[in-house]
Amino acid sequence: MRIYQSPIPDLWVIESSSNGYLLARNGKSILVDCPDCELDFDAYGLPQPELVIHTHVQEEHCREWKAFPNAKVDVPEGTSELAKLSEKFFEETRTVWRSDRNWDARGEEKHGIGGCVTERPPRQALNLFGELHPGGNFIWEDIELEILALPGHGKHSIALRWKKHNVLFSGDLLRRGGYLVNMYDLERAYGLSHGYSQLRESLLRVLKIAPSLILPATGQAIDNPHEDLSALLKRTEWIANPPECENGEPAMLNFHPLRDFGRWHELRKGLFQNNNYGNTVVFVDEAGHGLLLDPDPCVWLGWDESCKAVNDDFDLLEREAGLNSVDYIMFSHYHGDHVQFAPLLRERYGAKTAATADVAAVLKYPERFRYPCALDWYGFPFATLGVDIILEYGKAFPWRDRLIRPVHTQGHCHAHAGFFLEWNAERIACTGDSLQYGSGPLRACLPILYNDAAWPDFSVAQTIRELQDYHPSLLVCGHSHAFQDLDGRILEKFRLVYEEAEVLVAAMLHDGDTMRAMSPPGYEEKRVQLKIL
Repeated sequence: MRIYQSPIPDLWVIESSSNGYLLARNGKSILVDCPDCELDFDAYGLPQPELVIHTHVQEEHCREWKAFPNAKVDVPEGTSELAKLSEKFFEETRTVWRSDRNWDARGEEKHGIGGCVTERPPRQALNLFGELHPGGNFIWEDIELEILALPGHGKHSIALRWKKHNVLFSGDLLRRGGYLVNMYDLERAYGLSHGYSQLRESLLRVLKIAPSLILPATGQAIDNPHEDLSALLKRTEWIANPPECENGEPAMLNFHPLRDFGRWHELRKGLFQNNNYGNTVVFVDEAGHGLLLDPDPCVWLGWDESCKAVNDDFDLLEREAGLNSVDYIMFSHYHGDHVQFAPLLRERYGAKTAATADVAAVLKYPERFRYPCALDWYGFPFATLGVDIILEYGKAFPWRDRLIRPVHTQGHCHAHAGFFLEWNAERIACTGDSLQYGSGPLRACLPILYNDAAWPDFSVAQTIRELQDYHPSLLVCGHSHAFQDLDGRILEKFRLVYEEAEVLVAAMLHDGDTMRAMSPPGYEEKRVQLKIL
């Protein structure tokens, strides 16, 4: 850490892993954003700040509780409860899926996505004094700062424009050179890129303002704003039009199933999958013994009605497919829309549940892992789910006269298994949600970072390479999708598309470190914890 005087009168820069900017005048001072300051202000003849004003409220930029505990604090509009660590804030973080089960309500949670808190509040409550309202002005001594709403890195983020010197205190809008600070703080809603749309609008707004100097909360000063703003706009263009190949209309399948009945496709003799964008997959052998994967047809009715619908589905499967028992219920991952009816079907058939250790850990201890769409978010009549049998990645598990091999199919989330088996002389991979493809364009999508899907280590490309080693000819995917890939051409094109996207992501970062930029704080510890449990 160092402190130095800017060429701009009365402005001092505190430079660290994050930055603060001290405005000193007439024996007093205020601070814009607050890193972890361990400086002897007296040695510089500087007064300690009487007020700290924030461009955004995030833990690493809000260390005044430690450095200047007596200073008053102003925060952007809409972040007061966060800054105070109020009971209201914590109450608002305890969310469940809306009772109408409207998936298009994504993004309406105030402090997170899918029940996962994505805000990073200060470690201790701040000495809150007031809010900074976009469209207004902040005035201290004879210094006037225009308050601008610049969402992107955080939906409540602001910037402060010092018109007299044409300087912008920009928070974490961008880094020097035209790069992102990180990617996880751009996540607004589950699987949607709203944060990038906001970012681009904010960058265009700053281009129009045309500051001569931008002082960011992270990284060096930006002394060529037009060039760096334009560079980041260019680097993020691909997100609206990601790499893709293939033509044609999207569909659930790229082949004709043997038949449809009720909510079931019969993909192959004895292999059944939901046909309504649900997730249930059932293998039924010649004797009527069943293996069940991801027991949830995504029927979002009242609980009793949903249970009746699932029982009706399995009554039909018994009549049409000769199912008379289920030996095992296996889970690809811990999301509620893949496990919802496990207790019901376990009781109905006396089946045992099975999952890899990482998936089992999150099902049993969802409160220990800051992941979205874990069980307690769904409002089910159960918040945890025990697993009878722990599977090992790569180690075959016997079912009757067949072997089921769990494969680490990360990319949708890190704790995620696929299952490979041979069925009637055909090599089949069940991929869960890491691949949701039937036909049409092959497109690379940004991962859901709070699912712990950082690239390149936990990417879809990595999963595809893993699947390619097994040479599957049929891939049964999440949400009623499946595709034939007899010569491996589709998987290979998918791999190339995602590898191209990985290059584009790295280009948005000053250090090219996608694992850093895509890993929310604390997730390294969660990965270690998953290995231990």
